[in-house]
Amino acid sequence: MATRAHANKKIKVSQTHPSAVFPKKERGTNVCFEITLIGRTENRAEDIFGDVNLFTTGIQISPPEDYYIEITADKLLYRSGYMLASPIIINPGEKGELIIPLYKFKENDDIELPFVAVQLVVKPALYVFMSKIKGIRKNKSPQAYNVNDDEYGGNIIYTPISDKKAVYRPGVRRPVSNTPTNHMF
Repeated sequence: MATRAHANKKIKVSQTHPSAVFPKKERGTNVCFEITLIGRTENRAEDIFGDVNLFTTGIQISPPEDYYIEITADKLLYRSGYMLASPIIINPGEKGELIIPLYKFKENDDIELPFVAVQLVVKPALYVFMSKIKGIRKNKSPQAYNVNDDEYGGNIIYTPISDKKAVYRPGVRRPVSNTPTNHMF
């Protein structure tokens, strides 16, 4: 169930072509919006088998602040002999027409346009940073990894407590049993 804070978030959508189809959901409880392809780039008449073909949607999309958009393949796309050629992520603040790269893997008829090929999923953005360290070495136990952060000071120990839970304790060294608890070891 959406909270009030999420209910006020809006995706900005601009139709850049008169034939563009505004993204829609099948049901209000769905998390995905359907995106419709309306044309081929470079005025191609047909799709190329065994290659990536670019399709236009005629829309520009901008996610709300602190959210990003992920474009995923629709369930019918694979049956048509196509698949999404690469992941599509629209970061907060990005603008521009949504172009969809599809790989045609089956030698069959080209898809007839307009065609619902992909879905739009809105996800919260997590802002993380990376830290440059000298190296990561594995401890004697298969359950603990020691991050040697001599350049920046301190050690970080990641120690799984069981198969399902793990505790992240910066700078705390804990003894770890030599008997593995994970069935993979």
